Parts: sequence; structure tokens; C-alpha cells
Amino acid sequence: MEEKKISVTITSAPEREDLYAEVFLDDVQWAEVRLDVDTGEATLVVYAPLAGDSWNLPLQEVQDALDEAIGRLRTMYGASAE
Repeated sequence: MEEKKISVTITSAPEREDLYAEVFLDDVQWAEVRLDVDTGEATLVVYAPLAGDSWNLPLQEVQDALDEAIGRLRTMYGASAE
């Protein structure tokens, strides 16, 4: 079985004022991490796989990706998000 790659991209959208992190499994976005600049609280939004499928993700890789997303967002926002 081919190993899937989890990756993180920091992005923004014209209709939003904040930055957020998109988390991908290969080329499919499965989550978004949002960081509240005022409180420093991170929120995870999980997107369901298509067609009722499920994903089996290595827990450590998921945790590492989420930690990376939060860390990069905090860095982009500076100390105010800590």
C-alpha cells in the first residue's frame, strides 16, 4: 500500500481577515486550523472524506502536522497569538 503524505499550507482568503492552515492528505484537504489572535486558542475544523470513505491516518503524523500548523500560525501572527 502506498504511503500517504500529510502536509500543511498557511493561507488566507479575500473574504477572511485571518490566516489559517490547511492540512492535506496528499492533495485532499482534510482539516483546517484556525488561531484566535486575541486568545491564542486554536480550533480544528475536520472535513469528511468523500463518498462515505474513511481515512486511517498515523496519529503521530497527524499530531506533528497540527503542531506545525499552530506553530507556523503563531509565528506569522507574532507574540500576540501566544
